[in-house]
Amino acid sequence: MRLIVCFFIFATVTMSSVAQSQKEDIKSTLLDGYFKFLGDQKISKALDYIHPDLINMLGKQTFEEQYRQLFNNPGIRVSMKAFSVDTVSPVYRYQQENYVLVAYSFKMTFVVDMSNDKDGVLHDVLLANYKSQFGARNVTSKAEGTYVIDVKREMFAIDSDKFEGWKFLDFEEGMKVIIVNMIPEEVFEHFNK
Repeated sequence: MRLIVCFFIFATVTMSSVAQSQKEDIKSTLLDGYFKFLGDQKISKALDYIHPDLINMLGKQTFEEQYRQLFNNPGIRVSMKAFSVDTVSPVYRYQQENYVLVAYSFKMTFVVDMSNDKDGVLHDVLLANYKSQFGARNVTSKAEGTYVIDVKREMFAIDSDKFEGWKFLDFEEGMKVIIVNMIPEEVFEHFNK
């Protein structure tokens, strides 16, 4: 009897340790890899952390070009920083793949060149637009032309034999029709998505 109890305790501690190790692996992969490269605007390297099926849909160059347009838009400087991993769900295993839902946040800053705004109305228009788009409580502006947005998002982390390391897919309801080819419906149901 004592042997059974000892085995049960050992198995429980081992499973808990593995789960904690997976969570830490996901956090460090995001913070030291994917998010760091996004913040440093090293998009090609950041895209290496995205699920390969999504990258293959349009091609890596197309994604790189979209980010280049965002970061190199004339008259607007965009930066992303202060990334944090807020929660990491327990691993859900389905058909030899591991799935985790990650909640994360970051600050996105838009600095708009206001030199052509002779009437002085652009700041208020942009501020109202950003508040409408991101939520009034998530947008601040301490200087005219500078807008800081607190962004809160979710993503799936996937571990599969088809690729090396954890790969990520941002999740929002509108993206579901695209990523449903990469994430089975059972996984969405498990995470109530």
